[in-house]
Amino acid sequence: MPPPFSPAQRLDAALSERFGAAPAINPDLPGLDELVRMAEHRSHRKFASRPVDPALLRLLLACAGRLPGALRWISSVQTNAKPALTAGRVSLN
Repeated sequence: MPPPFSPAQRLDAALSERFGAAPAINPDLPGLDELVRMAEHRSHRKFASRPVDPALLRLLLACAGRLPGALRWISSVQTNAKPALTAGRVSLN
């Protein structure tokens, strides 16, 4: 029976599956078990196959941008294959 995966291996696998790659992970990093728990957490949702109207999306982002800390510096962008992280202000143009 093979030994269980280390926390660093589990974190690498979870981030690679979600983003296509993972940053270098120090196996001695304090709190690694908690990072693994967060990275392995999943939410199962069902989405419609139709795109969101760009005008509605701009309106929703404009309203969300008024909330403290909401979508100002990091937004999650869903691509056809995997989510990608985009840093910077959200443009409403």
